[in-house]
Amino acid sequence: MNNIPETKRCLGPCLRDLPLTLEYFSTHAHGKYGFQSRCRDCNKETQRLFHLEHPEVKAASDKRWALANPDKVKVNHARHRTTEKWKKTLQKNWLAAKYNLTEEGYQKLWDEQKGLCAICGLPEPEGKRLHVDHDHARDVVRGLLCGKC
Repeated sequence: MNNIPETKRCLGPCLRDLPLTLEYFSTHAHGKYGFQSRCRDCNKETQRLFHLEHPEVKAASDKRWALANPDKVKVNHARHRTTEKWKKTLQKNWLAAKYNLTEEGYQKLWDEQKGLCAICGLPEPEGKRLHVDHDHARDVVRGLLCGKC
């Protein structure tokens, strides 16, 4: 005879009565009826708060997972590299590292040149940005150029 109830009270912060299914509770070998005492939502929130208080634990956990799942990491990175947000972040970081130039500084130069190449005066090609021209010796940005110039 199976005496498993249909509902179970979450013993986490929510204290809700929920259906005793895998949708609401994770399994636990030593838990009553084989389920954890807290619902999935409460477990997730508790874990989120712990990781906010202990970022070093989260970083170590993420690193272990990444080392154990290189194929998943590779697929995930490949997917993110195609997004516009990723491209903008790379561009911003490149400008800062290579030319000590912020995105606002680039935009200011672009506005001053009216979006035209500083040498030939042609507009930037569709879907491309003007290149940063700089003096290597003095490490100074001189202007923005098209790919040909």
